[in-house]
Amino acid sequence: MHPIARVDEVGPSPSSREFTNPPKKPGTSFVLFILDNIPKFTNVADTRAYFSDRAAKWRTMTDEEKSPYINKAQELREQHKKDQEEWIKKTSATGLRQHRKLVRARRAKRILKDGEGRPVKPPPTTFQSFFQEHAAEFKLPTDTSSDNLERMKRAGRAWQALSAAEKATYQKRYSEALDGYRKRSEQLRARQ
Repeated sequence: MHPIARVDEVGPSPSSREFTNPPKKPGTSFVLFILDNIPKFTNVADTRAYFSDRAAKWRTMTDEEKSPYINKAQELREQHKKDQEEWIKKTSATGLRQHRKLVRARRAKRILKDGEGRPVKPPPTTFQSFFQEHAAEFKLPTDTSSDNLERMKRAGRAWQALSAAEKATYQKRYSEALDGYRKRSEQLRARQ
């Protein structure tokens, strides 16, 4: 084995795993509706048209028309819960640790990182920027850490009271930061 690539960093090889793959999560009622009588597609345009049509039809359906899909999705969720519990019972403690480590490693791969290894995060939203700038104004001297909900309510009321012009400055700043984030993300993905 290569001295740099350690097995515990990459995750267990399939042959040394002490677990089988867990049961897959079932689809939602909307997914079940989409997949009902799905045709074979020959090109992307047909696929897009089909999904657009099905989504439009779903939005216009009554609750009664949706109920078979909703009931089926509920049954599948209940079955998945039973299957998941059974999988956990069958899997050893070592296998569960291996699985959790593998899941964390997969998630870590999806996070974009800059040259120094720091995650690249999207910019704060317009309201988040407003809150960060004025956080001290929303905190009362008597506030404790459990008063976050009340603090956020005060911030929300202050945000709602802003004029459209004042909100536009935050929106402009956010749009510029978002464009920069998207360009940076594309550059990092191209390097990977």
